[in-house]
Amino acid sequence: LEAGACARPALGGDCGGVPEAVADGETGLLVSGTDAEELARAIRLLVSRPDERQRLGRAGRARIETRFAWDQAARRAGSAGRRRGRLPSVLQVVLSLAPGGTERLVIEIARRVATEARAAVGRLDERGAWAGELEAAGIEVFTLARRPGFRPRRGLELADLATRWGADALHCHQFTPFVYGAFAARVRSRLRLVYTEHGRLSTDPASPRRRAAYRLFARLPGRFFAVSRDLASNLVADGWPARRLSVVHNGIAPGERPTAADRARARLALGLGASDFVVGTVARLDPVKDLGTLAAAFDAFRRTRPGTALA
Repeated sequence: LEAGACARPALGGDCGGVPEAVADGETGLLVSGTDAEELARAIRLLVSRPDERQRLGRAGRARIETRFAWDQAARRAGSAGRRRGRLPSVLQVVLSLAPGGTERLVIEIARRVATEARAAVGRLDERGAWAGELEAAGIEVFTLARRPGFRPRRGLELADLATRWGADALHCHQFTPFVYGAFAARVRSRLRLVYTEHGRLSTDPASPRRRAAYRLFARLPGRFFAVSRDLASNLVADGWPARRLSVVHNGIAPGERPTAADRARARLALGLGASDFVVGTVARLDPVKDLGTLAAAFDAFRRTRPGTALA
């Protein structure tokens, strides 16, 4: 998505939700997510065809603006707690507000639906570096200070917090906040429950305990989302009822279209020359992101192409 916002072609692995974000041959190129040599060949192809880079980049920018802008994702997910006759009060429930894709979506929902809902955020764990951004926007941030391990009492505390704040709905992000939110919704039957699953750290099938939880909690009234069709199919395979699951893709704030002057300033800030070829990536430094494959592909590529940079 970031590549498209910058009007640059995207290179992505053909797994997970990536093929839903990158249209192969239209906005970028899809390659095997674990084959460094194939990725290196794709980089060489783009280097040798500047007109193709421009075409893919323009199409990527247009696709971001029409399908993946934050306003669309935030409004669609945020409207799930809406009630007729007045603005609903929606408490977003997350593990923390440390930088990440899930946390960015939570912030954007809270900020962008301000005219349609009253919002606050409840954290189960650490405060996180992004909590201040919400507080600066006048959005309350609460902490439940969960200890390691499953603590059913936290569900009761979440129910009490929702009552004190006047929440109409809990929008729970990821499985653990959803479990506590489901407990809270059982205790406070008027609470509407919304669950968004953002991803999985493993491709292994769900544990028997999680499968049982899916069967139990999917019966509760509410709205349930996954951020990609691939993730939705995995949840269904693990026992979640398909009829009770919708897809809302993540989004991005495209900003203004970058100009030549914008690109020149960015290169200067990074210490890059005007003719240097740059391969960029946006990801947290976590093994699940498999940045090692990208590093290996770039190493193979730069042996034949001096004056290149990985950022």
